[in-house]
Amino acid sequence: MTWSLVEALSLLQLMTTAYLCGVIWLVQRVHYPTFEFVAENRFLQFHHFHTQAITPVVGPAMVAEFLLAAILLGLHEVHWFWIFNLGSIALIWAVTFGISVPLHRRLAAEVPALLREKLPGSSDPSDLSVPSHSSDSFCPSTPSDYFVVASSQEMFIRQLLIRRLVMTNWLRTALWTFRLLFLFVGLQLPNVLN
Repeated sequence: MTWSLVEALSLLQLMTTAYLCGVIWLVQRVHYPTFEFVAENRFLQFHHFHTQAITPVVGPAMVAEFLLAAILLGLHEVHWFWIFNLGSIALIWAVTFGISVPLHRRLAAEVPALLREKLPGSSDPSDLSVPSHSSDSFCPSTPSDYFVVASSQEMFIRQLLIRRLVMTNWLRTALWTFRLLFLFVGLQLPNVLN
């Protein structure tokens, strides 16, 4: 069997999308939820490791997926399938760089930066503060007491950010899953590979 260039590139596109779909499901169901179990005193080190380690796992595949879609669109006359193929990748990139990356930047921030900023997607500054307590509540009086309060605020904010990361990552998970199904079914349609 002889494969045409379009067939070979299409198969490579399908394989790249399948790889990224598998990675995003692993990240969504296993990796991101583990963020909540990392000790606060190790979180910045852990998060730095995560961002450094995940980039070579997903970065080249995301670029390859985009380039393959652009090449396949260029090899065809204007066709809804190839336009949607590239457009769906653009949407995934928009969510990645518009939502996920900013959340990761926030998670990598030190305590003072976290305490000064609002959560992404929220216009309510109260998203930052630990719920207020009655006048009978603990009032810090020593430097170590202030550390405990700052630490509890930092933990509260990190928990909110982690939960927002998990929640918003469902969008990328759904998009990559849909892309995989779209390619698998669509590449079998008549006139798509011609």
